[in-house]
Amino acid sequence: MASGAFVALTAALLVLRAQAFNIDTDFATVIRNPHRSSDNYFGFSVALRRALPGTAWNSWLLVGAPRANSTFPQQVDLKEPGVVFECRLQDGQLENQCSTLPFDPTGNDREVRSNGFSFHHKKDHAWLGSTIAVEDEPNGRTVICGPRWVNQYYSDVYLMNGVCYWYDRGSYMVNAAQILTPLIEKNKQAFNIPSDTPGLPGSKVFNYAYGGAGVSAQFVKSNNRSELIIGAPGVFDGKGTLVRYRSLENDAQQTTTYLVPDIPSPKDVKSIPYLGYLGYSVDAAQFFPGDSSAYYVSGAPRVNYRGKVLLYSVTDSDLQVLYELEGHQMGEYFGASLCIADVTGDGQPDLIVGAPQHSLPALSSADYSQGDEGRIYVFINEFVSRRQGSFRTMGNKFQLMGSKKAGARFGTTVVSLGDINLDGYDDVAVGAPYEDENRGVVYVYHGRKFGLEPIAAQRIAARDVDNSILGFGMSITKGTDIDENHYPDFAVGAYTSGHAVVFRSHPVVVFNGNIRPSVERISFNATEFKANACVSFNGNKAPKFIDAKITVNADPTFKRAVFVTSNGKTNSFSFTTRLKLQTPVCQELNVEIIKTSNQDFSKPIDLQIISEIDNSKVRTRRKRQTGGRFCKSCAIIDPNSLATVTARVPYSTGCKRDDVCETDLKIKSKLGQNTPVAIGSVKRLEVEVQIENSGEPAFLAQVTIQLPPNAPLARVPKNCLEGRGKNENTLSCDIGNPLPAKSMAKIPLELEFENIAPGTKSLTLIINSTSAGDDLNLADNFKNLTIPLVTEADISVSGKSLMSNYFIDWHNESASSDITSFHHVYEVFNYGPSPVDKVKITMAIPYKISTKRKEVTFLEVMQPRASLDGEDFLCSMTGGTYSDLSSRRSRRSTKEVALGYEGHLPANRTLFINCTDAQEVQCMVIECLIGPLKGPNNPAIISFFLRADIKKLGSLLEDKDVVSFVSGGMATLLPDSMATQPENDRPDSHVIHTVFMGKIQEKGIPSWMIALAIILGILILLLIVLALVKLGFFKRDKKDELEALKNKKLLEDEFGPDLD
Repeated sequence: MASGAFVALTAALLVLRAQAFNIDTDFATVIRNPHRSSDNYFGFSVALRRALPGTAWNSWLLVGAPRANSTFPQQVDLKEPGVVFECRLQDGQLENQCSTLPFDPTGNDREVRSNGFSFHHKKDHAWLGSTIAVEDEPNGRTVICGPRWVNQYYSDVYLMNGVCYWYDRGSYMVNAAQILTPLIEKNKQAFNIPSDTPGLPGSKVFNYAYGGAGVSAQFVKSNNRSELIIGAPGVFDGKGTLVRYRSLENDAQQTTTYLVPDIPSPKDVKSIPYLGYLGYSVDAAQFFPGDSSAYYVSGAPRVNYRGKVLLYSVTDSDLQVLYELEGHQMGEYFGASLCIADVTGDGQPDLIVGAPQHSLPALSSADYSQGDEGRIYVFINEFVSRRQGSFRTMGNKFQLMGSKKAGARFGTTVVSLGDINLDGYDDVAVGAPYEDENRGVVYVYHGRKFGLEPIAAQRIAARDVDNSILGFGMSITKGTDIDENHYPDFAVGAYTSGHAVVFRSHPVVVFNGNIRPSVERISFNATEFKANACVSFNGNKAPKFIDAKITVNADPTFKRAVFVTSNGKTNSFSFTTRLKLQTPVCQELNVEIIKTSNQDFSKPIDLQIISEIDNSKVRTRRKRQTGGRFCKSCAIIDPNSLATVTARVPYSTGCKRDDVCETDLKIKSKLGQNTPVAIGSVKRLEVEVQIENSGEPAFLAQVTIQLPPNAPLARVPKNCLEGRGKNENTLSCDIGNPLPAKSMAKIPLELEFENIAPGTKSLTLIINSTSAGDDLNLADNFKNLTIPLVTEADISVSGKSLMSNYFIDWHNESASSDITSFHHVYEVFNYGPSPVDKVKITMAIPYKISTKRKEVTFLEVMQPRASLDGEDFLCSMTGGTYSDLSSRRSRRSTKEVALGYEGHLPANRTLFINCTDAQEVQCMVIECLIGPLKGPNNPAIISFFLRADIKKLGSLLEDKDVVSFVSGGMATLLPDSMATQPENDRPDSHVIHTVFMGKIQEKGIPSWMIALAIILGILILLLIVLALVKLGFFKRDKKDELEALKNKKLLEDEFGPDLD
């Protein structure tokens, strides 16, 4: 049976994400440089130190100014040795002006140590105070370092060994600091590397001489003993190393003695080259379960121009690398900062690494607006033991880059704040000191079970604290509770303007509320009912009491009910009350139903309770408060908690059974396209969800559709409400109140189909229908609608020769050159409908002919250029070698002529050169992997620059005068693309013709042939004449007879007919 009165809990979260959560910015303590100078880098380093409980002040803030001049009498002549300021705090408020910490008030003196070592101070430009570290416990030990401190070995020999000073537990008194000079040992300033060749001298490298000890420093625990680790990135020609001081006594003792340091040699660490700078950042933790020893992590940001972080152990001064992490982008300075924090809350330390110079891709080659945005990488500890397991990198979708502002250098500093909201997960602060026009921003990220939240819980901008602050975020302290409210606080340095800012944290509480109506359903003739509303709060280390403002609303959307109170009737009323931790406060509500002629029984009456903290001191402000003090016990609501609770009370339907209707909902579906659907074939996929009711009227009938995250809705259907989550979208639709018997409701869905990844096999919609009644067949109220998909891409290859036909004078020996250059260009199109990630393109180019008589290499092939959307791709080649484009020879004069394609060339005059003749023609095979191919408007282009040796081609012609040169290209889909080509697809291969055409050389006719022809002609003529004579051709009988007759006639005319 479906529940009658049901409670819908809705989270009206305070809009504080990335704006303000429990770190207070209204009452931040801003400390300015006591020297009133902005060029001494006050704020370059900061550290907080807690005092023992009951002390007059409960904390110190130490601020380094590494370029400051000292006011101590013996140091007035020194130039910028560096100063550390001690600022005493009471509950985070500055008690007095900051004073100079007297860790070493002496000048550039010579000093002889008890161990026999001596050194001569040169503190000018030593950058004392550029590194400060404090042990994380009350009155913890303190170390102050100057990595540019110089040991003036001789008058003209300066060794930048670096120096540190450390305080044991107790106050910062004059001469209480002990000097640490781990790199002054005389015989280790340089190192001789033997020559590999016997008899030849070896080479010398600087070892400790420019070690720069103190670039980084941390106090760590190992086997319940304190250790001080110091980064020395300049050791051994910049390979870098770590300096370790280990205490002899158990950490429970009040004092600790540090003796000779352990300095593992990096000489044999192959993974760190010279100038890799191992030790630029350092930290340590117990990374392996069951092993209480500390293992060290150090950043080497210059390794392979990308940077590395090493996880290693130190045994007998040997550095044993256990694990390596490498940067992803050239120049990103991976490892410039790092910290260790249990961000997943599983008790295992995780690793966060900064890469402050990580850059987003430029929009074009001329775009200089991008770069140095910065990034941090989160590595989750999944080690099972020292020999088993690894770090798991959070996926690229969790690219933590702050606001992705150019030049911000997000990740310059990355620090563990501890659990700043006491939710069981460590939290991390990240500095971006150059964001917001060099003012600076600090981002706070909360830990979660999967790692760090991808969206910052709080973005603290310098301009929101004090508009004069610059370089905010260059240094950040670890989280330290300095006001004793159990929540970590921290400080931030702003070295450019010379500021340090102390931030404190509020306790975090969670409200719990519920409303219980006295009826499950409201009958149609009901005029009133009662409800009991309760509110409580809880929280880790939360205050015992808070003042809360409670607001109660009756049917706020449709106004169909009111509360009856002692002051009259109202839709809403508020009251303030003092809540005790984990103790509910309840109030009975009298609800009166407003009767109207058009009463809408289809929608339940909503009762709503809203809980707020009634504390004006911690409400969000637009401007920083002036005056006043921070309230350390004032709580903040966790934005992930429920601030609004709603109870929905439905009407009774009056079906056959008065309390419930017997419904029979059945889900059907109809797809607007044939299946399988080709990815990319449609922009929107139409699906119709049909819900048929074969039973009694279904009141409060609803359908919930869980949509695939990669196919969001194009528009929300009528009477539906879309809810978006991290991994899914849900659509809730009212399908009738009631949905009549023997009727059908239809919900048309249009799913965005353009962003479906190639290779996706299906989309699944999970559909569930419900109503206020009892369904006779629950099995058909649920359906998984699976839409099969196919990746179908019509890949086609085309190409052309930029000059396809040439006229060549093969036999012109006086030609000034024998080289003709030409281009073959292939284009690979995807006519879809689906995009594909990668396509393999194979091209064959003939370049050599081998016969029994000779072998002729007639063609030079330059390295091709393969590009797609302006991005170049590399290609592999087999069967030959590329020629150098710079070795040019002048071209032989050629002229393009209009010839037909190869099928029209005269076969008896043409030499065909192509890769089908495998016996004589040798071909170069070139393969390119190019992608993604998204559509026909973005083809991949592969261009070849070819040079033909005309003389060598001419030597192959014999009695021919035409050369037909053919290259071929073919595109294939990779098996892992899960793509197929459609039937009757376009050609996947193409050949490009280039024709070189000449003429056959004229040959002379021998003279003997001419003479013979003349003689034969005369003989033939004589024979013809003789034959005619013999045949009587030349006899004239008829003519003689005619002459005789003529003469006779004349005689008769003259002498008469009787002449006879």
